[in-house]
Amino acid sequence: MPKDRQSTVRQRQQRPKNKQQISTTEQAKIEKNENYFQSSSITYLLVLLIIAFIISYLHFYYIYKLFENDKHFSHLSTLERELSFRTEMGLYYSYFKQIAIDSSSFTQGFLSIVFDNRTEAPTTINVLERFNLYPEVLLGFIYLAQFTLATQLLSLGLLYILDLLPFPQFFFIVCTQILSLIISTILMFGNRMLLTSLFSTVLFSFYFVCILDYIYLNSSSLFQSYRIVIILRRIIFFLISFIFIKFIIINYLFKSPDDDAHIWDILKSKLSSKFRTFDTQLYTCAKEFDFTDLETITKLCQTGLIPFSFIILCRLAYSFLLDIFQNHKNEYKQIWNYYHLIQTGAYILMGIFIMRLKLFPVPQLCLLISLYMNEQLWPKKIKKITKWKTVLFIFIVIAMTIQGKTNIKEQLAIKGEYSNYPMEKMIEWINSNTQNDSIFAGTMPTMANLKLSTGRSIIVHPHYEHGKIRRRVKLVYTMYSRKPLRHIHSILKQFQVNYYVYESHWCTITNRPKGCSFPEMYDIDEEDERILRRTTLACHTLQSHPDPYFKKLFTYDHLSIYAVL
Repeated sequence: MPKDRQSTVRQRQQRPKNKQQISTTEQAKIEKNENYFQSSSITYLLVLLIIAFIISYLHFYYIYKLFENDKHFSHLSTLERELSFRTEMGLYYSYFKQIAIDSSSFTQGFLSIVFDNRTEAPTTINVLERFNLYPEVLLGFIYLAQFTLATQLLSLGLLYILDLLPFPQFFFIVCTQILSLIISTILMFGNRMLLTSLFSTVLFSFYFVCILDYIYLNSSSLFQSYRIVIILRRIIFFLISFIFIKFIIINYLFKSPDDDAHIWDILKSKLSSKFRTFDTQLYTCAKEFDFTDLETITKLCQTGLIPFSFIILCRLAYSFLLDIFQNHKNEYKQIWNYYHLIQTGAYILMGIFIMRLKLFPVPQLCLLISLYMNEQLWPKKIKKITKWKTVLFIFIVIAMTIQGKTNIKEQLAIKGEYSNYPMEKMIEWINSNTQNDSIFAGTMPTMANLKLSTGRSIIVHPHYEHGKIRRRVKLVYTMYSRKPLRHIHSILKQFQVNYYVYESHWCTITNRPKGCSFPEMYDIDEEDERILRRTTLACHTLQSHPDPYFKKLFTYDHLSIYAVL
């Protein structure tokens, strides 16, 4: 065979081998890239987890130091530690103590809170149905945060009504929330406050909107393409569903579901100085329920939180308004940014109206600042300098850290030590001189501490959101009104109260803002002119002439205990 022929044959024999080598090389490169991508993803995730853990620990340590500096908690006795747990904290901890410490077994402790006659004596309630005593990771998300969840759902619902959020995504969110609500309701023994809450009403209203929308979308209407028709239809569907559920179904099933009525009353009182009730005054006269003060806003501006986040809000608002008035053609690009815009607006309003709720807008504004790193948020001209985004973000963090570090130092410099000797003496007297089944009445914070440290039965507690407790509190606090002493005595006997805890500083008027003393609160709803003309308060009569309705048994400083005769 000629050499040329042999060479050609040899090349033909080698070609498949070369192709195989090339194929193998490319495959090896692909596998190498995939392995690199996987390892990079794992490394990135691990780095994020480590950063999150470090930040969480630093936050935990900071809160721990603040509490320790304020109370000197580690050096307190057991009784002093319990007394430092005020209001709801003391009430909830009493159930932990009831299950884990006072009961001989978990089963006995569990049954003692399922059939509890010490929290709202003389009646028996299911504490698991009334309060959120399950671990917060399981239920606190729904129960205590139902009002916050309602604002989140309304934010998403507004996007859906404006035809910015697609039907499948919104309907999936609604169904998921309904499932969570059903599970929570079952675990909380059909909690009425949860079922009649604003969150539940809004949730099922949007569910019916989705159902009606789905039926309408499958129809052969000529107006399907008109966006204004879609928006108006969804608004009408929502309003009809909300009114039907809130005022017909819930009223029929629960007769008088007024547990969230105080929320609307507080908003009314904030918007109108003429609208006042006993409940609204009890809330709004407390500093934490007042409007957010200028000092708080100034401090947030000094840290850079408000200025930097305001830039993001303006950018989101600009895009949001453009998308509302433009035809999307089923393109949904920034819906989650729009959600943050609406949600932040709702949180800001909540924080402005009630200072205590500033804990909602502040973290949300911090979250918005992270959007500086989002390239999709900025116009094309600005995108050209995205290589500087890390430098910009570092600059923002440093700028916010300057004042933030000063604020942290000021907070950590605050030193204190818990001491409430009069309360200690009263608790010791109660444990030594009263029966275990005795029933006590008094102010909400004191009753929470009394139940925790003595285990005695009480008739009111700090869970003021419940309509039944609001009515009870108004009756028990009548001691600080112009009503005659015999009227208060009849109320306490109605609840089979054995002892009344009296706090003299609650009887004063001069040191309270106008309209915030208890006589003025009760005067709002009082219709009897003879009562309104009285200048002597029931608490004054209790101190000077308690007979024949009460008998003083204990007194120390501002605290006194009277037997109800």
